[in-house]
Amino acid sequence: MSFMIPTIHKTKDMFVIYESGMDQGPEFLSESDCPRLRPGIYTRDELLSYRSKLGHDATQGLIDFFRKHRDVDEVEIQESYWGWLSAPGYLDRSDVVLGDSRADVAQQLLDMFYDGDPEYMTDDEKAEAEWLQGIVDAEEMYV
Repeated sequence: MSFMIPTIHKTKDMFVIYESGMDQGPEFLSESDCPRLRPGIYTRDELLSYRSKLGHDATQGLIDFFRKHRDVDEVEIQESYWGWLSAPGYLDRSDVVLGDSRADVAQQLLDMFYDGDPEYMTDDEKAEAEWLQGIVDAEEMYV
């Protein structure tokens, strides 16, 4: 098995997209953090006004986010498929890759991590690349 293996989640999740100096998103946002917020662009001030309309629970996750990232004034909430390369049993992982479909995420992972000469890839890496390519090919059949 390769040290880092690809994972692509089967469902869409919510993410906060932001930029803050050297730090930038995406950052996972659980449905319980913001149960009624929908994808879109939100400013700190808008969230405070939504808080009174939607209730405390509906915006608490983003209020906590803005407290943690005090220099961020605007975020985008995006609902996306996602994936990464991770090392089982370790905390190591690549950056999160977001996409409109599982195939989009698979293609990005292929382009980022599996674009080298197959002659220099291990058997495990070749199998992982084939798995990712299978996700891309399966979706192309339905387009």
